[in-house]
Amino acid sequence: MPLHADSNSEGRDRWRARRLHQAMGKLPRSERGPVDFDRRSTEIVTALDSASPMTAQSASREQPPILIVDDEPYILRSLRYLLAREGYDVETASDGEEGLARVREVRPRIVFLDIMMPRMSGYEVCEQIKADPLLAETYVIMLSARGQQSDRERGFLGGADDYMTKPFSPREVAAKVRAILAAGQDASTAGAE
Repeated sequence: MPLHADSNSEGRDRWRARRLHQAMGKLPRSERGPVDFDRRSTEIVTALDSASPMTAQSASREQPPILIVDDEPYILRSLRYLLAREGYDVETASDGEEGLARVREVRPRIVFLDIMMPRMSGYEVCEQIKADPLLAETYVIMLSARGQQSDRERGFLGGADDYMTKPFSPREVAAKVRAILAAGQDASTAGAE
């Protein structure tokens, strides 16, 4: 057994917790030391609960699912909880290849897509989604902790429809989804006339 197995595991857990909490705007970058996962998870759920929920009537059950693709389980859980609480059907994937397969399988209306993932980057997944005529109308929102203009430009050049920098607000996510779906319904209603 390696001498530092416990300390490496503990350090990895702290790193993951910090990354999640930075993404959700709950932890300053300078904080060091052990993280109480139960307390932090409760804080995130409480923050998400405080976001104004959509009424059950306004969330259409007939909408295609929303797909979240991110390699951080904490971010997957947090976004899934928020969107499910808003009344949406939510699917998840934990790497780029799985995400692309899930897009082809469930044909979501919206995809939240992390940029830096194992097996296939978010940029590559986005390019393949937009190159497929059956999927090209999928609304892709790139997620990243990196907010440099060059990252945004690369995402938009690959076909991304929007870009959100972590940390993001639960209210911002909910409002963005409502706006995208409302615009889609308006366009389909106009096309039916």
